[in-house]
Amino acid sequence: EKITTKSIKNSNDPDICSPSPQNKKKRRKDVEVIEDPFTDKQMTVLKNILTQEGLISEEMDEPTINMIINTITYKRIAKNKVFFTRENITENIYYIIEKGKLEYQLDGEVYELSRYGGIGTRALIKYSKTSCSLKASERCYLFCLPIEKYKTIAQDFVDKQLTEKIETLKKYFFFKGLDKDMITNLAKITAKIKYKQRTILFQEDKFTNCFCCLMEGQVICTKQDM
Repeated sequence: EKITTKSIKNSNDPDICSPSPQNKKKRRKDVEVIEDPFTDKQMTVLKNILTQEGLISEEMDEPTINMIINTITYKRIAKNKVFFTRENITENIYYIIEKGKLEYQLDGEVYELSRYGGIGTRALIKYSKTSCSLKASERCYLFCLPIEKYKTIAQDFVDKQLTEKIETLKKYFFFKGLDKDMITNLAKITAKIKYKQRTILFQEDKFTNCFCCLMEGQVICTKQDM
């Protein structure tokens, strides 16, 4: 059986091949989250910048640092998008620019940040209100560190470290006899420091501002001849 077809379009019909309003390319959002995993270079940059800003401490172990990095979102921001204005509540404690430029206004002065510049403050951990206005002066790609997730991870690490310090101090005979509160207060002002070989901790006839407890390794004590 032969099947024939014929066009049902006539000259008065609209062009069925022309894009309808629904098929037109959607306008790009002002803020888009990019789900791609971070590259090794991006990871290195993030760790270095957050360490410089004190958001990652020297005492933090690698799992804790990675947990902080994993909370960061990578976003594409449209030109002229305003993040927040003065006294607004913000959900992010820190912004790091990978591409593009940010413009912020503080006390009437306008400043600009470009690649690998960062803006944020540790004060946001407590207050979460901003002291400046921030917007994208051109399309930007940013790393955004959220306040609440950062606070949770950082506090968990501090609590864990404090418990470990308390247990460590209890092992030294010269701290025996101190009550729980005194040991806890000592632990809070204690820092775990790793010294390289041949580092001089302190010298005879010189002032020192710390009391050292050896945990691992070996030290040599010497005294000058009288």
